[in-house]
Amino acid sequence: MQTAALTGFQRFDLIFYANLLAAGTMLAGVFVLPLSPDNPAILFVLMAAAVGMAALLGLSETHRVKGAVSVSLGVDQWQSIRRYALNMWLIALLWALLWSRGELPLVRSFMGDAGVASYAAVLTLFGGAIQGVMLGVSAVAPQLTRLWGEGRQDAALAMARSVMDLQLLVCGGAAIVLICFGPELMELAFGARYRAQAETLAILSVALVSMALSNQNHLLQIATNGRFSRNASLVGLAVLMALAFVLIPMFGVLGAALARAITMIFLALISIIAVIRMWRVTSLSMRNLAGVITIVGLCLSVALLFPLHDAVTRIGILFGSFVLLALAVRDEAGMLKARTVVWTIWHSLPALICQRQ
Repeated sequence: MQTAALTGFQRFDLIFYANLLAAGTMLAGVFVLPLSPDNPAILFVLMAAAVGMAALLGLSETHRVKGAVSVSLGVDQWQSIRRYALNMWLIALLWALLWSRGELPLVRSFMGDAGVASYAAVLTLFGGAIQGVMLGVSAVAPQLTRLWGEGRQDAALAMARSVMDLQLLVCGGAAIVLICFGPELMELAFGARYRAQAETLAILSVALVSMALSNQNHLLQIATNGRFSRNASLVGLAVLMALAFVLIPMFGVLGAALARAITMIFLALISIIAVIRMWRVTSLSMRNLAGVITIVGLCLSVALLFPLHDAVTRIGILFGSFVLLALAVRDEAGMLKARTVVWTIWHSLPALICQRQ
């Protein structure tokens, strides 16, 4: 609730500092406290203390506005809040399996601890890439919620589409980097033994493109009072487990990656259909989406069909893919989105420098 309040106040600086404090407390505690696998209670106490300390940072902000606004909610509003809260609780439970590591028990069942170690390493890099491409979404979501609450649905949909174009650039670029330099990234993060899992990482990286629909999913969640996210997550979890059960015995760790990638793309397709049915096809950047998928798919095909051990060749493929990506993604006026981004950053630099000074 504290994080939700700070998000509503647009105090992302306090949220950042709170997370930084929590992470620092946990890391310091790991080195200081006598942690033991036989006594996990100390670890849970450490986690609770870290979260409690992080919550203190925003108390002054929330206390400042306490009682400033008196709001009386009607019976219908309370019922809507309860339904939404229940749906979000169910969504959180489903996401813990769907977007975390729900297929790991099947990997362990079919491949043992060695398979778990290999797949967990791939998921760690993939999860880091997801966090990277989703950095801007957390800042946009409150703006979309505010516009929607003010009845400006058209403005919210237009903003979601514009951000989707940016997300396609970021997601496509991140996927290409993982495909071209997966061996080096795996070795750098986990050692030479894990370099062989670069192909698994490449397969999984294609699913990054589906994350470009995150803002549309946010609006669907608001518009349906959480029902869409709940139902889609339930279907996605069933699809993930079914595919993993079939593909892991056939292809091993690669099969687990295929199951997750197919599931994420399937959920993206569901979101596209829902957005078109509820609003209109212009709420999505379908041309840009098709272009990015084609470019990433071509890059993956080259990497899988012609294993490239020469770093210079891979740099060339990376550069060529980036150029195609920049040419493919355009805004509604037909202008290159990459050019718009560069132009905005270039003209914003003087103001940022002056603000620093």
